[in-house]
Amino acid sequence: MPVRFLTLFIALISLGVAEATAQVGGRHSFAFLKLSPTATVSALGGAATAAPTGAGFWQYNPALADSASAQTLHLSYLPYFADIRQLQLSYAQPCKGGYLLGGVQYLNYGKMQGYDPTGVAEGDFYASDWAVSAGYSRSFGHYAAGAVLKWASSGIAGYRASALAIDAGGRFRHPAKDLTLGFLIRNMGLPISRYEEETPELPLDVQLGASFKPEFMPFRFYVQAHHLQLPRLYQESNKEAPAVFGKVMRHVTLGTELVASRNVHLRFGYNYLRRQELKLPQASGGAGFSAGFMLQSRRFRIDYSRAWYHAAGGRHQLSLMFNMKQLL
Repeated sequence: MPVRFLTLFIALISLGVAEATAQVGGRHSFAFLKLSPTATVSALGGAATAAPTGAGFWQYNPALADSASAQTLHLSYLPYFADIRQLQLSYAQPCKGGYLLGGVQYLNYGKMQGYDPTGVAEGDFYASDWAVSAGYSRSFGHYAAGAVLKWASSGIAGYRASALAIDAGGRFRHPAKDLTLGFLIRNMGLPISRYEEETPELPLDVQLGASFKPEFMPFRFYVQAHHLQLPRLYQESNKEAPAVFGKVMRHVTLGTELVASRNVHLRFGYNYLRRQELKLPQASGGAGFSAGFMLQSRRFRIDYSRAWYHAAGGRHQLSLMFNMKQLL
């Protein structure tokens, strides 16, 4: 009964906000909220809605917070394109009945040269984005639910804009199998203050996902359906419409994790939509693929990923997780 209820709930949400056609990139304000919060998520191509553990994943879906992420301090660094730098700090604290969640995301775009409408230099200016989040997660037997409230702010050359957003999710873990199901409504909110009178909407993303590890295999498989509120993702009008397979796969992200041991994992991901949007006709440059690894001990854990976006190359991401129970 709960599974049917969650399925119906997501369907109603999707129908309520659906558009006839949509383009994922370039249509939203506060787009930095879409960036991968950890190297763990990035290595799997973003297929993190239904991870089996919260360590490195609850920053994406707050419902995944569990004992593995309790009292852990997580620091993530992403050197993005055009010398943009992202730094993310998060912490999960167990409390009576659940987990308190908190985090800070900061992006620095560096120094840029300003010009007036005639092309005369007016000096340097700076731009940055940041978001502060706080939330709560609680389990109910094999089920769990969690939500995070985010205050986002963006600034450029002395001008500022702000927004309020919510990430809300749920998950189910099978009592006997290594199977996890999850759903997530990400970046649901609205702008509070604007750069101009008309500001695009926030990058809403409704997702469903699953992860499964066969009993006698060292692999865990991830599948995620994203942007379910958009029944048809963007296609250029001067190109032939993709086949049914292509239309469906634009909503799908796949991931695989090789569990070499408890302390060593290798991860791979494939984001079909990213590949279709960013590959070049002459060369794909590995667009849409990602890979990474995890090494851990009792006190800390290292996650690394590299995601390929287009022929210009990919980007690295490094995450460090400290077990404060062992360090203090």
